[in-house]
Amino acid sequence: MVNIKSLLFWKTQQLIDVGIVVIDKVVVVKAYFSEISSKTYDDSCWGKKKSFIQAVHSDSLVDSERLEKDVQKAINELNGNGFEVVQITPITSGTYKFKDIYVNGSNSVLGGSDSGGYGYGYSYTDSLMILAKKS
Repeated sequence: MVNIKSLLFWKTQQLIDVGIVVIDKVVVVKAYFSEISSKTYDDSCWGKKKSFIQAVHSDSLVDSERLEKDVQKAINELNGNGFEVVQITPITSGTYKFKDIYVNGSNSVLGGSDSGGYGYGYSYTDSLMILAKKS
């Protein structure tokens, strides 16, 4: 597995060596999945009653409002510290699921057993990488 900070350092150093642009700061802003519902639980234990709320998050829908606020906060901090944003790049991740289905005892045209299945996959924005240079 590649360490993202090592990869970013290597890529930033490569850009500096080529003379394309000098990157002084790299900030990664993490994206979070949207809350799709929440449920309140009441728990009575040892005569004490307490309530707690458990959030249920999507496994595919990124909370774009939170991401917008987090990116704006990061940009404001960079600007406040004398940096100018050069580029914002999305970092994507993905997931997949599949299931094989075997039908025992069935004979196919070729004399074997029938089988099949399904599968799907999708990608999502995991985070945003902000490249900045000293103003």
